[in-house]
Amino acid sequence: MDSLISCDSGSGRSKAQSAVEYITTYSWALLVLAIVIAALFELGLFNPNQFTQQECTITADFSCVTYFLAQNGLLTINLQQTTQNPINVTGIECTQNTTSYKTSPGIGSANQITMQIQGNYTFLTFCTYSNYTPVFVQAGNVYSGNIQVNFTDLDTGFSHTDIGKIVVKAS
Repeated sequence: MDSLISCDSGSGRSKAQSAVEYITTYSWALLVLAIVIAALFELGLFNPNQFTQQECTITADFSCVTYFLAQNGLLTINLQQTTQNPINVTGIECTQNTTSYKTSPGIGSANQITMQIQGNYTFLTFCTYSNYTPVFVQAGNVYSGNIQVNFTDLDTGFSHTDIGKIVVKAS
């Protein structure tokens, strides 16, 4: 019975040593995990803009060849016309507004652009928010808005308005 009650004086020290080793091991593991997470964050893996797919779609009369957005909101967009007749582009606009559009001051009646069949042209227009305030986007951030192209078919004389969508990262 005496053997059941006796205790080893070294077991308390070994429990403390085990606890310190346990804490040290997990501290190193947590430190490595924090470094890995910090590195991934620095590489931009936690930035949702990193994975945003750029797109530019306009109705059947146009296709987007190239497009990019400057930080000051200036959209440079090369459109190819796909109609059966030559056209005269009378206005182009980039805005988040979906209910009403106004002709962009960049392309007005004084400087209409004639595009031949399958022709393309690079337009410059400033993108705006839904209240028509200018867009200022940091490099790498995404702007999502709508594009409106007003044009006249030169053979028929009919006016048309095409509306599309653009999602673009500022550069």
